[in-house]
Amino acid sequence: MREKNAASFARTVAAVLFGVTVSVAGIAEDANNAIKLQTPAPAPSKVFGTLDLRGEYYSLGGQFDTANYAELGYQFNPDVKLSYYQGFDSNLENSPVGDGKGGLNGVLDQGFIHTKVNNILKSGDWAFHYESRVYIPTWAPEIAQGNITRFYNAFKLSRSITPGIKLTVTEVAMPQVFRTAGVGSKANSWYQNRLYLIGDFTLSSKLSLSVPILWYQTKNREFAGASNSGTWEHLVYIWPELDYALTENLSLGLAYQSGNLMKADLSGMTLSDGFKTGNFQFALITTI
Repeated sequence: MREKNAASFARTVAAVLFGVTVSVAGIAEDANNAIKLQTPAPAPSKVFGTLDLRGEYYSLGGQFDTANYAELGYQFNPDVKLSYYQGFDSNLENSPVGDGKGGLNGVLDQGFIHTKVNNILKSGDWAFHYESRVYIPTWAPEIAQGNITRFYNAFKLSRSITPGIKLTVTEVAMPQVFRTAGVGSKANSWYQNRLYLIGDFTLSSKLSLSVPILWYQTKNREFAGASNSGTWEHLVYIWPELDYALTENLSLGLAYQSGNLMKADLSGMTLSDGFKTGNFQFALITTI
């Protein structure tokens, strides 16, 4: 009888101990899960960057070159960014970048300090944005003309027509600073106004299309002996681009940039010559 009671007592104690062990383990697991749930997700990086490697082919002259850029910056919040942009080009075949020297002949293109402030005002589908650039003299043709800097001020009004269609109108005011009124037979500009009309279309989760129409109006300084002394010069062109996202940070692009579709004095259209002098572009775009 005592043996049975002892065995029964032992089984009871074992059951109680097992229950306590399971309970403690369950409490520990719940605590671990709670800690995991309370641990905040890592904050997105404030540093951002883009590397755009772009081949250009001019069918009219059989010219082939690259027009690339790198941009690195800091994102203060989703709507405010500050960065530095630097273009760099190279010759591949018979292009003006080669300067008759052959080989890659890599050169710096335009560089600028870049600021973007988005959604300054927002109402429904409408939004107002601002973008500035302060140009650094890094491009040889402008350095030769005595360029010091240019101040780019872009005021953008956008509207989301549908989740996949956005239209943006941009007005750019751009004072330009040169050391002299001109060099040789060319007068320097002192002011440029730009007007952009851009349609952005999201065709799928990976495919997007941008269709910009761009109009530059440049006022030149008075410079004796220059054919463009004191004149207004106009440039109207299109630059559609189709992009396909391979991953979140890597895209392929196919674009076409036309030449001037209007005469410089706006006295007529030059559609045929403008399309003939344009170039086709293939781009590899990566971001961080």
